[in-house]
Amino acid sequence: MIKIRVDEFRGSDSKAELFNLKGNDQLPVSIVAQAESMYRMHNSAEEPMSIEELAADRKVSVTHVRKLLKVHTAPEALKGLIVKGVVAYYAALDVMEKYPDNCVAIIQEAFDKFGKATDKNHWSGPSC
Repeated sequence: MIKIRVDEFRGSDSKAELFNLKGNDQLPVSIVAQAESMYRMHNSAEEPMSIEELAADRKVSVTHVRKLLKVHTAPEALKGLIVKGVVAYYAALDVMEKYPDNCVAIIQEAFDKFGKATDKNHWSGPSC
């Protein structure tokens, strides 16, 4: 019989969320999952973390954290496209900002025509 040691985590929900997020560095989590986790930590009723604290703990820039927090506001369909690798999260945010009502359709159409939108083959918007 194999025994597995399990230790109970003691601390706030935010600290548990951060612990889980850091632990997943060994098995990478999607950018959307990271964004959702950071959103929960930032908006925790018990122990909210500032954008600066999140950036320092994750060893990323404040700008990166701000962009990840915007991913949380994206429509679920757009998050799905990001997770599937159809579009990079930063390109998705750009399109969402310019075309909030039909960003998913625009990105899907662009992907069907040109492939993944990245900084190497940046697509600037609909041709209409």
